[in-house]
Amino acid sequence: MRRRSVGHAVVPVGLVAVALLLTACAGIPTNGPVRSVRSDDDAARTTVRYSPAGPRVGASPEEIVRGYLDAMLAYPVTTATATEYLTPSAASRWRAGRSTTVYGPHTVTRVVTPPQQSDAQDGTAGAALVRLQASTKAVLGPTGRYADGDDVDRQLQLVRVRGQWRIANPPDGTLVSARFFEDYYRPFDIYFFDRPGERLVPQVVHLPVGGQLPTALVAALAAGPSDARFLRSYVPSRASLRPSVPVSNGTADVAFTVDLGSRERGRLNRLAAQLVWTLRQVPELSGVRVNGGTAVVSPSGQPVNQMTDWARFGPPEPSAVVYALVRDRLRRLDGSRLVRIPGPWGEDARGSSSVAVGDESAAGIVDGGSAVRVQPLDGGRARIVPGDDVGAVTWDAVGRLWVVDRPDGRTRVRTGTTEDLRTLRAPALDDLAVSTIAVSPDGGNVVLSGRRPGRDAVVVAPVARDASGGATRLGRPRALASDVRVVRAAGWLEPSVVELLGSTRLGVQVRQVSLDGSGLTSGVGGGAALAPDLDLGRLVRGSATDPPRWATDSRGGLWYLPPGQTWELVPSPRVAGLSASP
Repeated sequence: MRRRSVGHAVVPVGLVAVALLLTACAGIPTNGPVRSVRSDDDAARTTVRYSPAGPRVGASPEEIVRGYLDAMLAYPVTTATATEYLTPSAASRWRAGRSTTVYGPHTVTRVVTPPQQSDAQDGTAGAALVRLQASTKAVLGPTGRYADGDDVDRQLQLVRVRGQWRIANPPDGTLVSARFFEDYYRPFDIYFFDRPGERLVPQVVHLPVGGQLPTALVAALAAGPSDARFLRSYVPSRASLRPSVPVSNGTADVAFTVDLGSRERGRLNRLAAQLVWTLRQVPELSGVRVNGGTAVVSPSGQPVNQMTDWARFGPPEPSAVVYALVRDRLRRLDGSRLVRIPGPWGEDARGSSSVAVGDESAAGIVDGGSAVRVQPLDGGRARIVPGDDVGAVTWDAVGRLWVVDRPDGRTRVRTGTTEDLRTLRAPALDDLAVSTIAVSPDGGNVVLSGRRPGRDAVVVAPVARDASGGATRLGRPRALASDVRVVRAAGWLEPSVVELLGSTRLGVQVRQVSLDGSGLTSGVGGGAALAPDLDLGRLVRGSATDPPRWATDSRGGLWYLPPGQTWELVPSPRVAGLSASP
């Protein structure tokens, strides 16, 4: 699995609530002291420190509001200067850590006050109203999780404090500009377990880089999963978490006030795994020490958990074998070469319009979508799975078959063994005519793309599993935001990143989007190399940090994208479909 690399600056560890929220109103400061510090590892960006100025004597109400926004640009994280723009009572009530609003274009305008509110001594208003309007790009909760939000339209009341204007009614939460968010925030994975407790599944949070990152990540983890019906956590609650996660000689010290020494070993193993997998995204860390009450928890047999520990709870290693359907035969793809495969599928795909290849068997949609034919790759009995307008088939990482069809014009999702396919409850999917489906490597989510009335759509839904690991239902799907208007294919680049192929303003291109549906890139690149000016329709990828990719065009031409290079046309007969084993 790819490990996310992030930039960082040497910043003191602060309070958890403040560490989660980096507040500002522009990407690069235009005033105040600016100093360049260590650059990012991943995007060659420079993290700059910025100490905003406090209120200027004699500043107008509009200037106070603009200064208040600018004060939330402080880096390293602090809201100390921002509170100087508030009345003392407002500063004591302001809950800065409640949320973070990421906004776009904004305006600050004075609202004319009635004449009777004028100050007899100096002829100016004793109270003033300033209207703040801004388009909202996203709202982050207190632990950095994405949520939808309304545009900002707030009237701020200003009153005089010792002769100077101050804000009396600041909205709870902080405000950051979209530019600032992209410069200083990154998406991170926090890891929980599926309900059987067998496999780690990520959820995405958006947090500022810097020395507070270990504290912020553990605080987000201790807050628990967003929906306990699908995921579970072995990490004690946030109330028992020590205020900070200090780092010394590459080791993060995570301390809880509850006694963990008496807990069952399996639960401690999973607690350690959640912390290690979550903190391994911090590049300077080499280990994690866990303290519970008076005892050092060392379920791995060592006092410090290494970042390579607990790999067994991660997703299975992908086989990365890619196939093409050519002249009703399966062929293995080796770079730009088509390689003949032994067995029945290499001789005759029996008229399959599309084939999904697993580790041991392949499944082809046959008879115009009225059935799925499943047969082992090396030969053996073929089984027929009846269907009704089958749109997509796939295999998951543990060898279960997934079939999506539309009996009675309503979408049905089934999964399991060929002999025992279980129909999953799938709310809000009835009107989605699915053309592609892919299960995440950890099995915790499924991505589906297709057509809804009047528009294309791509959604991700969580997978609920029973004690044996079998899927029982899908959660409510969430749409994935991107600039892809017509979706041709969707798959998993890694457990928290979906890769799309579809129409954009630059033609049909590859795009990468976050599992949380936010469309927020946080400074991370959005896709692979630009595709040729062709009508590409299918996309598969190998497995690597920078995986190779293959795509087909509208004429059945096969295109290959080697890592770090450009697309090239592969000499080949017409290709009817592509598949990658999970």
